[in-house]
Amino acid sequence: MGALADHDYRQILRSLRGPLDDKLKVLDKLKSVTVELSGLMPLVHEIQRQLLHDLFASFLTAFGLIAFGMTIVQAGVISGLIAMIPNVFPSLALFGLLGWENYPIDIGSIMTASVAMGIAIDDTLHFLSFYGRCMDAGASREGAVLAAYQHCGRAMIQTTLICGAGLSVFAFSDFVPTARFAWMMIALLFTALIGDLVLLPALLLRPFFQGQPS
Repeated sequence: MGALADHDYRQILRSLRGPLDDKLKVLDKLKSVTVELSGLMPLVHEIQRQLLHDLFASFLTAFGLIAFGMTIVQAGVISGLIAMIPNVFPSLALFGLLGWENYPIDIGSIMTASVAMGIAIDDTLHFLSFYGRCMDAGASREGAVLAAYQHCGRAMIQTTLICGAGLSVFAFSDFVPTARFAWMMIALLFTALIGDLVLLPALLLRPFFQGQPS
């Protein structure tokens, strides 16, 4: 069968291996006999499975390292973890929507999760840094958030538009993983912008957020 068709290869391999293993169990005298499913399809399936596993581990590692850095910057574990919410919001929102719609995820799509979090943290730190300066200067929470909007908002929007425009070139590629990677990154960039300009200020206005980076 084709290795790149739209099939659930994991289920196919299980349906093939199950009956074969049952047959071998009946042949007690041939304990040394084993069955190996060969061809391109099992190889591609195993490569994809390992890549997905490694990429998920990479995402968790990136989250842990960035969260550790944010706790130091925010001088508190709770504030650091709360500041991580806008950074994981894009991946949770977009991949949650794709899962809800049963949209197939390939290697090019799943790679965007860690990349998007790394990009989103830049805007988050930019916003938090200016917010902290205003708080140190004696401004109220509302005044500090408004000043951060006025100082950082335009730069954050421009950065998102520039990066999105650059990636849009690859969105029309004939190579499907590249095209999906570009579309996913564009969607994640704009979702991250919403997280930093809507979700993050809302969190900063809450009394449970005590972080005031200098």
